[in-house]
Amino acid sequence: VTMPKTFFEGQSRAEIEAGAKEAGYSKVVIHDDGSVSYTMTKLKQAQIKRQFKRQINTTVHQMTAGGKDMPKSYKSISYDDDITKFDVRVDRAVFDSDMMEPMYAYALYLLGGYYQMFDGRSESQVDVTVNFIDDSNGQVFQSGNYQQAMQQMNALSF
Repeated sequence: VTMPKTFFEGQSRAEIEAGAKEAGYSKVVIHDDGSVSYTMTKLKQAQIKRQFKRQINTTVHQMTAGGKDMPKSYKSISYDDDITKFDVRVDRAVFDSDMMEPMYAYALYLLGGYYQMFDGRSESQVDVTVNFIDDSNGQVFQSGNYQQAMQQMNALSF
């Protein structure tokens, strides 16, 4: 599994190696471009993917519960088994009235991206789509994808 350099910004080689050892990876290689490759058993890979799915379930629950610092318009979120698509049903009037509502989807892009990378995809192969669906009529009114979201996040980096 190879993770892009952006996931390790601010970490030293020693910190990355220590983190890999602590996580139980068989081998870690830090490439010249800053990306990091982990070697692990199939069992370890399956364990990590299960952990990501649990985290996704927790995040989905939190996002649809409407608590403090959470979206107010999200009614339900469903996703496919490969974590390539999230369908977010929203109260459209509330969604449109707060420019922060679409921003919460970045958590879904990141979790889906991590899951896919640990499933063996390279960053350029990661494909997570988030569809916003008007709960009142079932129509998709806005969509985005992982690659676009990462470009936007990188453009905002200071």
